[in-house]
Amino acid sequence: MTIKTATLMEFTHYPSSIVPISEIISYVRADVFPRTPFDGTILRKLRELRQEGKVNYVVIDRRKALYKRQDNIKFYKRSK
Repeated sequence: MTIKTATLMEFTHYPSSIVPISEIISYVRADVFPRTPFDGTILRKLRELRQEGKVNYVVIDRRKALYKRQDNIKFYKRSK
């Protein structure tokens, strides 16, 4: 699984609309193990997904790294 695909899956399947990015980073790292991407790489992939229109979010707390997922996203099925 690619880092971008793992980021998309974890972000869209997070159970709450308030998404703590630290948890998403941990989940993505577990999905792509044994690779260990840097935090910035995962965040860059998330920005790329937003630019492509696959996810939509706003940052609600920069200090706590909390993002609010917008409702107009398409949910993708997990491949596991």
